[in-house]
Amino acid sequence: MNKDLESIKSETRKNYVTLDIQKVYKKIPKFISNWEIRNYLELNKISPGSKEFKVLKSFFIEKNGLYRCIFRKLEQEYQEKHRVPELFCYQEFLNLLTLRRYSRQTIKNYKNTLKVTHNWFYKNLEKCLNEASKSELLKFFLFLIKEKNASYSSIRIYRFSIECYFRNILCRNFNLYELEKIKKDNHIPTVLTHREIQKILKSIENLKHRLILSLMYSSGLRVSEVVKLKVRDVDLENLTLTIREGKGKKDRLTVFSESLKDHLQDLMEDKTPETFLFISNQGVGKYPVHTRTVQKVFQNAIKKAKIQKKATPHDLRHSFATHLLENGIDIRYIQTLLGHKNISTTTIYTRVANPAIKGIKSPL
Repeated sequence: MNKDLESIKSETRKNYVTLDIQKVYKKIPKFISNWEIRNYLELNKISPGSKEFKVLKSFFIEKNGLYRCIFRKLEQEYQEKHRVPELFCYQEFLNLLTLRRYSRQTIKNYKNTLKVTHNWFYKNLEKCLNEASKSELLKFFLFLIKEKNASYSSIRIYRFSIECYFRNILCRNFNLYELEKIKKDNHIPTVLTHREIQKILKSIENLKHRLILSLMYSSGLRVSEVVKLKVRDVDLENLTLTIREGKGKKDRLTVFSESLKDHLQDLMEDKTPETFLFISNQGVGKYPVHTRTVQKVFQNAIKKAKIQKKATPHDLRHSFATHLLENGIDIRYIQTLLGHKNISTTTIYTRVANPAIKGIKSPL
């Protein structure tokens, strides 16, 4: 009922805007000039960023097939007027992160968060991020929490990127200690059952794609780790994998299932030790499979297997740890296999791997 009401309101709004301009000029659309359109928009204070502008533009171009250059001109004027200038010392900051050997993902995160922060300061306070005071920075974090509903991890990335930029580039020591005791998100990880994982793997026809997801579950790998595996990293005799420069640039050893041994051996045949294990079809065999490809393969498999849980490829790693814990493997060994620096990160799986709770029957 609400959807019908909203659609009626939306349609009424569109008709009002389009009929209104015809009423003002008492003309059919093709005889309304660019000057008259501009005049109408200015009188009614309709800016290119508004819904009314989009409705009017589609009325002329899509509905009536009439191209009006005034729309493009007004949009260019609007973009130029509201264009945010480049942040000072931005490239210098990225160079610093590269010199300090920050991971590619960390540099990407810091780069994006700093741009968002700078844009917010320019649009809301009409100043560059470099000129920000501590109280203004706290206002920005209030915006993230209240309006953007940012997660705990997102807020941490924003905080660290801003503090790093101010400390190392601007030589201003801003310690945002107010954000230290912010409450963490207390989510339980999504864990797939053995049966669900088997259904997902069986739904994948491509052998290479099936092996990628099988290895992720079998070894507890992140997506970024499985795509970077090279032939030299696979020890078929000991059934182990060497993960090089994982999260935090740390190397580690993990295990894989013996059932995958023959498939891996076939895949590694005629390849040099430095060749990527899973090669992309593009780039003449030089590049690894893209992480986005793995994500798409997983999502397609979830749909095909008719799994109702909202899951991502990373949940194969969660399932690996949880199933090991349920099988009685010591949590310290699981910490080592996953490459967790702190044991507290691994203990989250004790909340979902509790045989006692799973054995309780409802009294109904």
